[in-house]
Amino acid sequence: MSIPIENITFSYRFKFLDAPDKKFIIRLDQKTLTLQSTQTGNPPDWTKLKCRQCPNCPLDKATHPYCPIAVNLVEVIDFFSNSDMESNVTVIIETKERSYDKRVLLK
Repeated sequence: MSIPIENITFSYRFKFLDAPDKKFIIRLDQKTLTLQSTQTGNPPDWTKLKCRQCPNCPLDKATHPYCPIAVNLVEVIDFFSNSDMESNVTVIIETKERSYDKRVLLK
């Protein structure tokens, strides 16, 4: 019987003064540190590898039509695209082992 490998989980919670909290969860495979994507549906066109492939990117557009990093940032970018960048927020980063928090200006 094999024991399932747990993911390494990072929780990023943004606490706003005048809006509901927003949480983003990042999960990495504990063995390979590969990001465990939760993206569903069709990613936006701007995430296509052919849009702006990084010069040092080893991925081939034929086998990887989308940039995996861009795809995993869609939710974050969509959420913050309409945010007031002068807002003060408390950012709380939680892991299994510890928690960090800091009050910062959202920029």
